[in-house]
Amino acid sequence: MCNSFKGPNIAGRDETTGAIVRLFHPREDLWSEHFEWVGPTLIGLTDVGRVNIDVLRINDSDAIEFRRLLLELDVALS
Repeated sequence: MCNSFKGPNIAGRDETTGAIVRLFHPREDLWSEHFEWVGPTLIGLTDVGRVNIDVLRINDSDAIEFRRLLLELDVALS
């Protein structure tokens, strides 16, 4: 679902700093430097993490609810 939101975007605006920031690059960036799970919610630790979560709508209410249910079933999030 997240990829459908990405479209042609290669960057987004960080709401914290107002800066235009590139998206996370899975082959070049280390996931744990940019993201952290807090229950079913993904937290952006850096500007790249925050922008990625925003552009891809990773913390959409339906996605959070789905992950919450997975956690109740003890399914690992990764």
